[in-house]
Amino acid sequence: MTPHPATPSVAASIPAEHFERIAAFILKHLKAAREQGAGAENRRALDAVQYLVNAAAAFSHLLHQLPVPADPVQHTVLRAREAEAWETLRHTARQWQEYPDYDLLFSLTPQELPTIPNTTPGR
Repeated sequence: MTPHPATPSVAASIPAEHFERIAAFILKHLKAAREQGAGAENRRALDAVQYLVNAAAAFSHLLHQLPVPADPVQHTVLRAREAEAWETLRHTARQWQEYPDYDLLFSLTPQELPTIPNTTPGR
């Protein structure tokens, strides 16, 4: 895939729009599940999934506000956490992959996604 159009150097490598789209997709379907009258036990599970989705999306939002760290180790750790956040959302979204609004972008691994250029230390 081609890189994302030029943006300022930030700690994130996955475009924010991808995180926003997948989180919105999941939250929409969680809301629909709640509205279908899920029982108390199911509501707790839906709440837990919503917490994970919100945490992953919040981490992505934070990364898109941070500059690229000068320390390569710190940069590697942030990239790994970003990939984990995407994987959390990707695997959650797969629960609704047969729905017509499921985007094939949601099935891509962090390595397969388009990236933001200039997000490596020393660039």
